[in-house]
Amino acid sequence: MDSNGVSAYALTTPEYLQHRRVEQPWVIEPILPVGGSALIFGAPKAGKSYLALQMAAAITGETDEWLGFAACQRGVVLFVEVDVGKTMWQDQHCSILAEAGYPLEAVYHADRDMIPWPFDILQEECQAALRYLVATVKPLVVFIDTIRKIHTGDENDSGHMKEVTVAVQDCSSPAAVVYVGHSRKPKEDSGNDVRNEMRGSNYMTGEMDCNIQCLWRGKAMELAGRAVEDQRITTQRTPYLWERNEVDEQFKAQLACVMQDRTLVTARAKARELTRVSRKPEETCRSAVRRAMEVLGRGISQW
Repeated sequence: MDSNGVSAYALTTPEYLQHRRVEQPWVIEPILPVGGSALIFGAPKAGKSYLALQMAAAITGETDEWLGFAACQRGVVLFVEVDVGKTMWQDQHCSILAEAGYPLEAVYHADRDMIPWPFDILQEECQAALRYLVATVKPLVVFIDTIRKIHTGDENDSGHMKEVTVAVQDCSSPAAVVYVGHSRKPKEDSGNDVRNEMRGSNYMTGEMDCNIQCLWRGKAMELAGRAVEDQRITTQRTPYLWERNEVDEQFKAQLACVMQDRTLVTARAKARELTRVSRKPEETCRSAVRRAMEVLGRGISQW
């Protein structure tokens, strides 16, 4: 800072390339960089919050990846949930993740009863609340679910949404931020740029390191970001959690061996063994066993 109170400086390219380099620049590669931002959005009941919680599970180390994308850094997560009430969030989201093998033990939740409400991030009281939570929890990533319910202004106004985004980022720093939002309207396949499908101003999608649109209630998602090629990924939900559909010959062979093993007499036992040998999430293995038994016409034994 100079004598006039100005704090700014510039570096040459060689100096800049060595300046405060981060050893591992990614939280989820190439979706969410350290200190960056991402947006998960889609139609109502598209499974956005489940997808976000699965990402939180990967960030906290409960799984090694998020739909095939490597989790590179591990840390605590702060999940600001203002879209649904406490009971719905506990019973229909957190409990379901726990039953699927994701206890979310390093995820801190703050719902409507735990922060100023109505919440408006442009109000000093609400900014102070978020700053306090970040300072207390020290999260690697902050999740905001949903963006529409943390401000009271016009979501179609790019100037207003810029103020909202800047305020959230400022209060959450140095953590990365993942927003959950809504698409313009339910549709199966618009063929449009995913950056234009978020409800409200396009300012937010333009500011994100990655935009993730949930399609067809879990049958696909589209990605568009600074470090990831625009792409559609085929997915499925079983019935709540998301899985990436990939031809995995090794997994198919492991499933075949488990199904033929007569010492594994229940579906639960088969799923547990498949989880052990494949190292895939238990919910993925339970779903694979369930589908295999349906194909074989044997029904499902005790879980």
